[in-house]
Amino acid sequence: AGESPVTPPPVPDGRPGPGDPIGAPFAPSGEEHRLLDGYELLAPPIMSSCTTGGFVAVVRAAEEQGTDDAVDAWAGHLGSESFAQVPAPDSDASATIGGVPTRRVVLSGAGAGTVTVTGAGDYVLLDRCND
Repeated sequence: AGESPVTPPPVPDGRPGPGDPIGAPFAPSGEEHRLLDGYELLAPPIMSSCTTGGFVAVVRAAEEQGTDDAVDAWAGHLGSESFAQVPAPDSDASATIGGVPTRRVVLSGAGAGTVTVTGAGDYVLLDRCND
């Protein structure tokens, strides 16, 4: 509740919109990761720390939604690409941290990654690894 103690930098013009690719294409197939409708990319994605490549990005929902809806949408979207399965066994964890609902799902298989949703679905942290 209240104002954020952090002021994010302005979002650059010309950032990807819904349906546009975000992050690096999945390797080796070249499939593009696309921004889902109803979300905006908050900053350019950064390269993943995976030795095989990937990306990390933060997106925000344009309208209020539930944490479960957001994580299901992104986990399903990222998990439908290439060989990842949604979710990995015993990899779905929910918690409330400082009054903020949080849910984390780990995708398994080649192309594994994590999808973390916080702030009742308003903000989504995507971490995709091309393994």
